Parts: sequence; structure tokens; C-alpha cells
Amino acid sequence: MTNVLIVDDDPDVRDSLEMVIALAGFPVATARHGREAVEYLRDSHEPCVVLLDLMMPVMDGWEVLEVVHSEKLLPMSRIVVITAARDPRLPDGVRLMPKPVTIDGIVGAVQDASAATH
Repeated sequence: MTNVLIVDDDPDVRDSLEMVIALAGFPVATARHGREAVEYLRDSHEPCVVLLDLMMPVMDGWEVLEVVHSEKLLPMSRIVVITAARDPRLPDGVRLMPKPVTIDGIVGAVQDASAATH
């Protein structure tokens, strides 16, 4: 089963997403900012879906997207950006989940991204 990496600096958001994703049956890991996410992806050999916030300290979501793309850490189609930003310009293949999210919406996005092969 594909594991899910939740990357958000807000502990309440991380905890809520972790609970929803775990209840849907996916193994979950979390990161407080982009640098932790990149370290996890570099060290992990598991198939992964990333739920990514854009606005974070240390390393923001835009920087994470750049590193993931340049180092080919995983297919961009396995990244779901969760943001309140209106019409962000995301790299091809990255999925957008506008805030506020619903439980069904987030679980569906994870299932879709998990099924993505490239």
C-alpha cells in the first residue's frame, strides 16, 4: 500500500489529515516543513503520495516541488497541493486540492494520486 506524506507547518492540519488518511487505511508520515519532506523522500524507497502545503517556514512547498522535480524523487502526479491560494501555477501533473477540503475529497485525491504511475 502506498504511504502518504503530509507536509504542513500547522500541527492541527497535520493531525487532522493524518487521522483521516490513516482511517482510510493508508500508512502516514508527517513533516513540519519542506526540508523534512525532502529528507523523507530522499531516504524513502516506498511508493509515496505527498499532501503538500505551499506556505511554510524553512522550505516552502514551491521549493519542495522544485527539488522533487529536479531530483526525480517521485512522479509529480503523486503530489497533491492543498492550498487556499487562488489559481496557483503548479507544475504539470501536480494535483490541486483547494481549501477548505472535505474528507471525501482528500481521500479521493490520495486514492487517485496513489494510482498514478507517472
